[in-house]
Amino acid sequence: MDAKYECFHEELLQDHSLKLKDLYKEVEFKKEKIDNLQDKMDEIDKKLDKLILQSERSDFDINNRVTQLETTQKTLKWVIAIGLTCIGTATTVLAFIITIMH
Repeated sequence: MDAKYECFHEELLQDHSLKLKDLYKEVEFKKEKIDNLQDKMDEIDKKLDKLILQSERSDFDINNRVTQLETTQKTLKWVIAIGLTCIGTATTVLAFIITIMH
């Protein structure tokens, strides 16, 4: 009877040993999969960081351009105001000269 039990226990041990090997293989596979996913996440993080940096640069460039345009607009307003003043003054002078010559 002991031999029968030993065979039965030996079969159980072998069965459990095979199950453990399968479980270790599955764990190893899942570890690799997790590592691959982590690598992909790291790549995505790097790409996001790059996009954020580019966006910040673009925002800075846009802000500079807006400031330049605002400055140009203010300058043009002054130039137009001065031009209109000169035209008004010239018209008055011409009218005075025409009046004197008549």
